[in-house]
Amino acid sequence: PGDQIQVDVWGRAGYNGNYTVDETGFVTIPRKQRVFVKGKSLSEVRSLLKSRFAQIVNLSGSNFNVSVSNSRSITVHVTGEVFYPGTFTVSALNSAFNILSISGGPNDIGTVRNIKIQRGGKVVQTFDLYKYLFGGEEEVFLQNNDYIIVGSIGNIVETEGALRKQGEFELKEGEGFKELLRYAGGFETEAFRKDISIERIIDYSYYSSRSFNWDSLSKINKNYILQDGDIVNIKFINTENIWVAKVKGAVVGPGSYMVANGEKISSLLSRAGGLQRDAISSKAYLIRTNADLTRSYFTFKPNTINLSDANDFSLEANDEIIILSKNDFREMAYLSTEQNVRTPIKIEYVKGLKASDLLSMSGGINEEGYSNRILVERTNPDLTKTILPIDVKEDGTFMTDVLLKRNDVLKVYEKPALQDTLTVEIFGEVNSPGEFKYFQNMSLKDLIIMANGTKIAAEYSRIEIASVLRLDQETRKVLPLDKTELKTYTISNDFDKDELSKTIIISPLDQIFIRKAFFNEQETVFLNGEVKYPGRYAITSKDETLLDVIKRAGGFTNFAFLEGAEFRRLYQDTQNVRVIVDLKRAKNRPSSKFNYYLADNDTLIVPRLDQTVRITGEIENQSEEYVSSYYKKGKRAGHYINNYAGGFKREALKSKVYVQYANGQNLRTRNFILFKVFPKVKTGSTIYVPNKEKNSGKKFNLDATLTKVVTTTTTVLTLFALINLAVGGN
Repeated sequence: PGDQIQVDVWGRAGYNGNYTVDETGFVTIPRKQRVFVKGKSLSEVRSLLKSRFAQIVNLSGSNFNVSVSNSRSITVHVTGEVFYPGTFTVSALNSAFNILSISGGPNDIGTVRNIKIQRGGKVVQTFDLYKYLFGGEEEVFLQNNDYIIVGSIGNIVETEGALRKQGEFELKEGEGFKELLRYAGGFETEAFRKDISIERIIDYSYYSSRSFNWDSLSKINKNYILQDGDIVNIKFINTENIWVAKVKGAVVGPGSYMVANGEKISSLLSRAGGLQRDAISSKAYLIRTNADLTRSYFTFKPNTINLSDANDFSLEANDEIIILSKNDFREMAYLSTEQNVRTPIKIEYVKGLKASDLLSMSGGINEEGYSNRILVERTNPDLTKTILPIDVKEDGTFMTDVLLKRNDVLKVYEKPALQDTLTVEIFGEVNSPGEFKYFQNMSLKDLIIMANGTKIAAEYSRIEIASVLRLDQETRKVLPLDKTELKTYTISNDFDKDELSKTIIISPLDQIFIRKAFFNEQETVFLNGEVKYPGRYAITSKDETLLDVIKRAGGFTNFAFLEGAEFRRLYQDTQNVRVIVDLKRAKNRPSSKFNYYLADNDTLIVPRLDQTVRITGEIENQSEEYVSSYYKKGKRAGHYINNYAGGFKREALKSKVYVQYANGQNLRTRNFILFKVFPKVKTGSTIYVPNKEKNSGKKFNLDATLTKVVTTTTTVLTLFALINLAVGGN
């Protein structure tokens, strides 16, 4: 029910119509004929409807087809050992295989051979993925609220060796090597089928080896039943062909040849096309591998060998015949040219060839080559080298020529540089600043073009050129200046149409500076926390302050904790540093030093109101790292430690106790001779009590301390006595 069926008739008669299967399983076709189709396959419905339509329309000479134009949706539940179990709503045209694919398929321990289809609490069908994939099982279609149940994997058999597919395969009870061979894609061509070995687990205790001859079993249509855990190994045939011999060296067709038992050398040489022209016909070798893998050799004369020759040996397995070439014993010699000729060459030595001939073969000297004098480099018998110079006239003819010898090299060098390579430099607002080669008559415009043009921020009214020398245009000599000469030029903002830059001629070693036009850079500041409109804000001027941008952000919320504000500034583009800030003072006195000017990438974070004080370090109450209490106005650190943190530990270094305020400012204990004053505490503060051992850099000297105390006390008492005496004297 719910499926839509499309009926098409074409040819002599024409008709098409759509029919929906109703809840009772019927479709109603023309002339109010009701046809029951529920549960039938498409082919059955096509045959049934064709017979019914034949009663309405003459189908002679016409084509008739039925298809499903729109399928109902069904809900299918996939459970068990799949990667993504769940409930899926799909078209009823999807098969069990399609829906199983949506769920990711069976997982590593899920069966692929015994997948169950459950309907109404009963298993109505089982599904074998192997048979489906190999074309032995038809599509399985489902109904609404069907369950696909994937149980645990069955018997597992592992394959090794000469099968087309390697790995693990699931076999049903009673299946054996015949089925495994099909699932694994069959034997490799080189598989040895007469002895297939099995490693089998016996009594869940140990492995036992066994084997079978598949050639024999398959001929009598027998199977070899496999068990869970079997490892099947199919060996490869030994690829070493015992009836192969090799021919190497100066024959027309060197290589490996299949030889018959008893075949002789002369026969194999004939099959290899005979000897090459440069073959040494008076001596050749036969290398033989003996049964004990040692090697022996025999010599024979290939020019006289024939079927009646006693040296025409019968070949054995893996024999090698080596025919030597005259070139193997000839020391090759060459003649060559190198750079700065049009076509450098290297040829085998030719007796009588001259340097002029070799240069002509190389296409002559190119434009970069120095054409007035060339060199022949010669290697002497003692391996030292000699240079033979050759002068050449302007018309290219040799004033002298050299008869070349073995391994001579003709060398043409580049034209000598007539002056040092001079440079100029350009800096600033150009796309490719740097050093450039100097050219005669180079203008400012030429150099800017070489530097890929100016940037958009270039200031054309302040182009500076620093010169240290001048080039005499007549003599081409460099004239140094007494001091660096600096000139400033103003050219048109429209560089493409500017004519002045063409007339400004650059001298060697000039340095050109193109400044950046003055304008305010785009800078921003980031506000976060208890401001009404947090976010990133542009800095509008260099004198804009914290309070200015806070005002633009709508001011503080009612819960802003000004004393705990965190202000950070980026120094040198890398150092993100916390800056101590006092927003409360800045708010009360906007013109004071507490109202900082803003810089690019400043960050201000205003936290929510904090009415607590935290204590940590060498305190008695240390069930956790920190102890926190309510804030008590006017109290110092010692009060909080003694009343809320259980007091100091023995290891506490009281003289170094410090308080960190919420804005990052630290205040430490002040130590006097006979007493210490702990710092005041503000809301949101953290009190730190350090350890004696960790903070003491040197041992405590009791004698020195007592001496200091006595001396100081005596001084104070003496001062009091003098004051009293003076008062009494008056």
